Amino acid sequence: MVAAFIDVVGLGDRPWYGNAGISLGPPVRHAPPFRAEVLSVEAGQAADRAGLRVGDLIDIRHSTPLERWQWFDGFPTPITGTPTTFVVERNGQTMRAAVVPRPWDLSRYWYVFLGPLGMFFLVLIAMLIAWRAEPTKANLMLSGVLLLIGAGAMGETNEFAVPWAWVYDALGVLALMVPAAMGLWATYASSFATPLSRGRLIALRLCYASLLVTASMLLAQVIGLTTLWYDPMTFFSPVTLLPPNLLCTALALLCSLLALRASTGSERQRAAWALISLTIFFVIYDLFITGLPLFSVAGSYTLYLVEIGIGNANMFVLPIVLAYAVLSHRLIDLGFILNRATVFAFVSLVVVGAFLVIEWAFSHWLESATHATNAAFGLGVAVALGFSVRYVHGFVDRFVDRVFFRKRHEDEAALRAFAHECSYITDPMVLLERAVSVVSDHTATAGVEVIRPQQVDENDTAVVALKAWGKPIDLHGYPRSSLRGELAFPMISRGKLVGALVCRAKTNGESFAPDEIDAIATLAHSVGVTLDALAPATADGIAGLHRAIDEMRDAIVAELRTFRVAQP
Repeated sequence: MVAAFIDVVGLGDRPWYGNAGISLGPPVRHAPPFRAEVLSVEAGQAADRAGLRVGDLIDIRHSTPLERWQWFDGFPTPITGTPTTFVVERNGQTMRAAVVPRPWDLSRYWYVFLGPLGMFFLVLIAMLIAWRAEPTKANLMLSGVLLLIGAGAMGETNEFAVPWAWVYDALGVLALMVPAAMGLWATYASSFATPLSRGRLIALRLCYASLLVTASMLLAQVIGLTTLWYDPMTFFSPVTLLPPNLLCTALALLCSLLALRASTGSERQRAAWALISLTIFFVIYDLFITGLPLFSVAGSYTLYLVEIGIGNANMFVLPIVLAYAVLSHRLIDLGFILNRATVFAFVSLVVVGAFLVIEWAFSHWLESATHATNAAFGLGVAVALGFSVRYVHGFVDRFVDRVFFRKRHEDEAALRAFAHECSYITDPMVLLERAVSVVSDHTATAGVEVIRPQQVDENDTAVVALKAWGKPIDLHGYPRSSLRGELAFPMISRGKLVGALVCRAKTNGESFAPDEIDAIATLAHSVGVTLDALAPATADGIAGLHRAIDEMRDAIVAELRTFRVAQP
């Protein structure tokens, strides 16, 4: 986002990203190969001053690879002030036109550059989901979809203007991430309500096949535009590219609809917002990005800019909708978000305030000093504050936790405290009762229970997973298991599963935070070890001791009888 902003605004005498007031694309009428058509021209801008008109054909073979990337790959990204000479065909006549782009007037065209800001927030939401959401396969896939969308959109919409052709080659390859995002979207939808039916499997595989076609066309764009081994404009035509894109979207949408239909309860609620948001995004993306030239057929540059604005707004709105979804449905830990936002605000306030106070305090002392002395002092203050940010952050972090999030940390501390204390409990029933009570009181869960191995089938899918991996599992991923709830925590001792602590969904609708899951897992492990140590004192253990004593007594009596018979 910073790079895109500097590219448009500039960092020096002028920005790189220039505006020529023109839209170019594949010919909308019959034309010789290797031609791009002028679809719209804005009056008074560089292309208009150069004499270009709607309907002109430009022979792309006379352009360098850098110029072809800058002008003929979707939204033009020419360099400000750098003249580009085109070979133009008009009514059977050939002419040359030199176009010199000007900087963008951001006060007028601000909406055109919402895309980079949207990409930034999209990546931020993706990182938060990967970092703070429940560590499930579905959440990781959702995070991956958002990251791929951000990366692919950056390559496909040309958000940068640079003087190097290899950067555009890299961005062109990066555009392959868009079909990859669609494929992961379909896979994410198929992670709900498993196992998949035959119809859902067929839809998923057809989606993968159509994605290969789309990715091949995007790769053909990169190779053709760079080498001119064939006419690349064929692969930029919406007539060629839009149908497979829409087919991919339709099949991924079908996977989402089938997932929503098959899922139930809280799983459907979690799936609905993310899948519907992605559906709206990809449909708009296909229509307003892939079908870009269709909006310039009428020769209206204004309509063309409106289309660009809608496409960029789509990129900007998606993270907002997903942020609302994940926060309202507690996919991400809301307390953590507020915690980090508060800490950031306080640290910024302390650092900036300290700088202003120090500047004010020494302003009179340095009033008669030279400009160089003032600059050196300001630099020294900035360096000192920079080195102190780490300590300020630590202090503010502890302060915010104590003042604003005390309950949260007290609950976690209580869970970990019982994990340490439980080893001193000598009654198994008291141990289990207190474990259930502590988890219920400090997690706001709707219910907690301890499942012993003898209560379930040893081949139960969730039980097998707990034995095999020895870590908490999301029970939504095991629909055939007899264990019912949100999460199951293994109670393992000496490599043996002695029980499972099962937590239902929270009453406040929040998800279990990663640090909370870790605390409960520690508690479950400690309870399991203690329960295993107390096993001889249980009814089964006492019965076993009685049987062993009886067997030993019978063996002694038999030995004595044998001895008596042997006496003369």
